[in-house]
Amino acid sequence: MTFGEKIKHLRQLNSWTMNDFIQRFNDENQTKVSRGRLSMWENDLNDPSFRVVQSIARMFNISVDYFGDDAKSLSKYRKDDSGANELMSIYSDLVPRRKKSLLEYARTQHNEQQK
Repeated sequence: MTFGEKIKHLRQLNSWTMNDFIQRFNDENQTKVSRGRLSMWENDLNDPSFRVVQSIARMFNISVDYFGDDAKSLSKYRKDDSGANELMSIYSDLVPRRKKSLLEYARTQHNEQQK
């Protein structure tokens, strides 16, 4: 599925019209999205910023990874850890040097847990 197909699919799974999506998105975010903008996203004519993707993922309670992967099933992307969104938000605000440090720390933690 393309990025646009995924947004449309999520919207339709929740029985939301484009106007429903826009209303919910605008109510939850400081960024305002128009019907035209949503249409451009759904038709793969334009991609939203990463922050907007994060907001969309939060609206549907899924991981942002869903939009990056070539996945058709939502089941493995459903969120059960609210800390992941916070971590992604923090990561996106870091300068490159600190992003690298955070990734190294996360890898170390992951590797230790795998032992």
